[in-house]
Amino acid sequence: MKRVIIHVGPHKTGSTYIQKALFVNRKYLKSKGVSYPKIYMLAVGQHYLVDALRSKQDVKKIRQKIEQKVDSANICILSSENYYQLPPPALQRFKEVFSDTKADLVFFYRTPSIRMKSAWHEEIKHGKYRSYTKFYFQNLKHAYGNITVNPLRYLNALAKIFGRKCIHIVDYQTSTRNQSLIRDFWKASALPVLVNDNPKRENTMLPIEEVELLRQLNIFAQKDNILKGPNIREKYINRRENNISLVEEFKKKISFYKEKENLGNYHIDRMVRNIMQNQWRDCFSNEISKIQPQEGYFINETWQQDNDLIIIAEKVYKKINGKINYR
Repeated sequence: MKRVIIHVGPHKTGSTYIQKALFVNRKYLKSKGVSYPKIYMLAVGQHYLVDALRSKQDVKKIRQKIEQKVDSANICILSSENYYQLPPPALQRFKEVFSDTKADLVFFYRTPSIRMKSAWHEEIKHGKYRSYTKFYFQNLKHAYGNITVNPLRYLNALAKIFGRKCIHIVDYQTSTRNQSLIRDFWKASALPVLVNDNPKRENTMLPIEEVELLRQLNIFAQKDNILKGPNIREKYINRRENNISLVEEFKKKISFYKEKENLGNYHIDRMVRNIMQNQWRDCFSNEISKIQPQEGYFINETWQQDNDLIIIAEKVYKKINGKINYR
């Protein structure tokens, strides 16, 4: 193994889409001398490597496990959006794993306030139940020191440990506009396009009304002591069509509480972009997108005082779980 490419995410920048493309095409990539090894893997990314790096596991053993799967390939690709959450000591261990190998890190930049909304969706998906406004308030009150909002802290940590020349940044919004996420990943990796983009890429994000319904289902499940990660979302998705009339009734009624919002032009958005433009431009492999406010919607959490909506949510919960115990 002469080179390792570490795709560090972060969350909500197309990571799973890229990982699926790499995973499905593993054999073809291997024939081209590029390994996407099935090691430390959860689903389609090497997410379990995070646990190994956080622990006191011998870095030489970590390297040995990876090399066994990489085999004769010259280039290894590792991908997990959870690498974004590694603290500096774990990042230092990451570097030590590949101390004698050229390492390049690929990072996708997305406007902070827009990424935050997607991050809230992801939080609900995985079993949390903070309201949208509470999520925003708790993250924005310490915006500059919070990597959920401010990616510069993480980039500075990467530069300090791996070296600035190892960091290659892709502007997510430019890539999605051009439908070139995977092509831009290869470009940032200084490799030819070995696997191309799927022009029919699907957006699997639930509409905001259903995210609120799922949040309430998570609350019910927490009270019943049965909430375990994304288990309620999985039940909801699997049985959604059987409950579509209730879901549509909920969506119609909750639309009364829908409010407009404008994202993408917060002070933190402008500050981060200016620093990216002035201090990190040489690390970008595509055009840095301009500040472009996006109109969106959120649901005012006062809807939870609406007894009719709570009753509908309880009916959905009962249908996907069979009973309600918390009353």
